Amino acid sequence: MDVTLTGPLGVEVKSALTATPADGQGLRRLAEQCGADYQGGVLLYAGHSAFALGSARTLAMPLAALWEM
Repeated sequence: MDVTLTGPLGVEVKSALTATPADGQGLRRLAEQCGADYQGGVLLYAGHSAFALGSARTLAMPLAALWEM
């Protein structure tokens, strides 16, 4: 088994080469709706850097990172 997911976890995919905290709006909305049940989220994009999107539980990651695991 490679990945086990439990609880609400958001995944958003963007084709842009850059990502900003504003791009995580959908994930923030999901976190607000789920409240304490929200486990985290990831915004996958075409860039090269990983960083937090305003919360330690919500990250922006390069889409290519999926093949580097």
